[in-house]
Amino acid sequence: MSNLTSRLNDISNANRLNAVETAYSGSPGSQTNFTGKWQGYDDNGNGLIKVNGKTYSANVLGLTSRPYNADILLRVGKGIRTINW
Repeated sequence: MSNLTSRLNDISNANRLNAVETAYSGSPGSQTNFTGKWQGYDDNGNGLIKVNGKTYSANVLGLTSRPYNADILLRVGKGIRTINW
């Protein structure tokens, strides 16, 4: 039974990652809000957020930074990629 549970968890994680990927690419009708962990900034000044083990970059809406691994929100959709807290 633990093999079945493990497999179902793997499928669930893959589906969550697919939802993020679909929304991040701007597909219409995709989910737009995801909770992730703050990873700092990239070389271009974009914020980095880790969602389901994958790191994404987006514009930051905020005047201050967050501690590393703090919970933050990634909002994505067609033409929208923002991080806020």
